[in-house]
Amino acid sequence: MAISTPMINAPYLSINGLRLGWTSGTVITAAAGRARDSSNLNDIVAASALTLNGATVGANGLDAGALANSTMYAVYVISDSFSRGATALLLSTSFTSPLLPANYDMFRRIGAVLTSGAAAILEFRQVGTSADRWMWYDLGIQELNGGASAAYVDVDCASSVPLQATMIVFDAIVTPTGAGDIASLQPKGATNANGYAIMSGPAAGVVSRGAMTVPCNAAAIVSYKVVGTLTLNTKAYLDQLSA
Repeated sequence: MAISTPMINAPYLSINGLRLGWTSGTVITAAAGRARDSSNLNDIVAASALTLNGATVGANGLDAGALANSTMYAVYVISDSFSRGATALLLSTSFTSPLLPANYDMFRRIGAVLTSGAAAILEFRQVGTSADRWMWYDLGIQELNGGASAAYVDVDCASSVPLQATMIVFDAIVTPTGAGDIASLQPKGATNANGYAIMSGPAAGVVSRGAMTVPCNAAAIVSYKVVGTLTLNTKAYLDQLSA
């Protein structure tokens, strides 16, 4: 469906406000704000805060079905260029084509949320005001447990990070084989043997723990190598809302 009257009054795919907040395992909110719709033809305006209940289907709920276990959902702000439906939120497993409720013809992704193994939305904090926003998890999500590869191997982070992410912050735990041994991270496909992020250990068998921040490729994959062992828990990612 074509939108009624294009509004060319904001920068390309701009977004202002609409920051997401966690309330419970089924309820999230978005602050008041506005965003260009996904086609960059019109503005979607939320004059006040919006609330979504993942236990429902339709506007301010899921686009279809029920919340599933360990699933990444895109969060959309949706509206109707003909003013037949109020601006609302929508959850969808599709990051490109949500199933819009009747009378809605515009949408824009404003974030993503992840459910637990019990189909509850994990607690998060979204930080930022424009199209690039950090999403922080209250608890880390393990993507590598005791990895011990001395040559770069891939770590697929798609279970904790959407494909639109450009950077990941890990809670990293390094147990070196000897003093000064290091763990290195880099985006998949990078050729820098030294890595983009490095953590060293003070002595053999003595655990070091800290944050490692590294870009990821378009499939949310990073590569690691270590002398010793490495555990990686995803704590945050930089989400590109214009992608």
